[in-house]
Amino acid sequence: KDAALSLDQVLPDSTNICAEYEAAHFNQVSDVLHCAGMVALLLLLIVVPLKPPPINAILWGPPIYYLPAWVGHYCFQRDIPAVFSYGTTLHGWWMGEWCALKQLFSGRILSTSIEWVSALVLAIGFVQLVTTKNTKITRDGQKTKRE
Repeated sequence: KDAALSLDQVLPDSTNICAEYEAAHFNQVSDVLHCAGMVALLLLLIVVPLKPPPINAILWGPPIYYLPAWVGHYCFQRDIPAVFSYGTTLHGWWMGEWCALKQLFSGRILSTSIEWVSALVLAIGFVQLVTTKNTKITRDGQKTKRE
């Protein structure tokens, strides 16, 4: 017997995985939340080197990416996130994330301006939330540490 593996055995067909990923995402609000999380992570990766935030901001990378998507799945689509089915291996996880990013930047997830604006506003808000230092501005305009 020939012990060599074919390319199809080593790398699953990404077209099939992407088609399954797309079929698992059918709610507009959930799609906006998915994109907001993806864009927020990309913004966080840009902001961290430029404006050193609190040290724990980088730890917010995975939650800022996944939590909005999971809210979309559980609250709006009423299903289980796809990452729990295809993401059981590192390769499966990477292929799913690749499909998500590919669909985001190809314009297949969000189709209207209001969806894009909503996703961007949410993403900026998420990044602002985790990169802002723990201060507040008092009525007289002074910055103080929050307790």
